[in-house]
Amino acid sequence: MFFLSLRHILMDICRYRYTCEIDAPCHVVYEVLKPPKTSAERLAWDKSIAGYERVHTYNENLFIAVIVTPTVFTGLISQREFLDLFTFRTIDTDSSQTHWVFATSVKDERRPETRNYVRAFTHPSGYSATAISSGRTKVEFFINIETGGMLPRSLVEMAMPSQQIKYIESLKKEVKRRCK
Repeated sequence: MFFLSLRHILMDICRYRYTCEIDAPCHVVYEVLKPPKTSAERLAWDKSIAGYERVHTYNENLFIAVIVTPTVFTGLISQREFLDLFTFRTIDTDSSQTHWVFATSVKDERRPETRNYVRAFTHPSGYSATAISSGRTKVEFFINIETGGMLPRSLVEMAMPSQQIKYIESLKKEVKRRCK
C-alpha cells in the first residue's frame, strides 16, 4: 500500500512523468539508475549531462551530488547545476518489488553557488524500476524541477523532453552493455 501511495503522491506533485520499458533484468536497470560513486562512472555512459560529482556521502544509500547539464538549443539555455540529496529504497508489495532512486535539492556549504552555472532546484522527485518479467523492466521517472534563471516556461517545456529522451537512450545503451 505504501508503494501505491508514494507513486500517487509523486504523480500529483511532479511536473514531468516519463515511462519506458527496458529489455533487461530489473536489478541491472536499477544499478544503472543509481548515481554512482565516481564522476568517471556516470560520465562514461550518461550523454544527457556535462558533469557529475559526489560532494558528501552519509552512507551507501544517502549522499549529496552535483549534476551539471549541458547547454541546450545551441547555447540559448545555459548550463544548470543541481545540488541534490539522493537516497535509494526498495519497496516490496505482495506481487513485486520496486526499486526507487529519490532526489531533492539541498543547500550545502561545501558546494556554494558559483557564477559558472545557473543553480537549478529539484523538488521531491524519483525514478523507479519494477520487473515486468525476468528479462523486462518498467522504468518511471517523476521529475519536478525549477531550472532557475530567466527562462520563459515555454522554452523549458520544449527542452525538457529532449533532455530526458537523451537520458533514457543513454540508460538503455548502458544497461545493454552491462548485460553482455
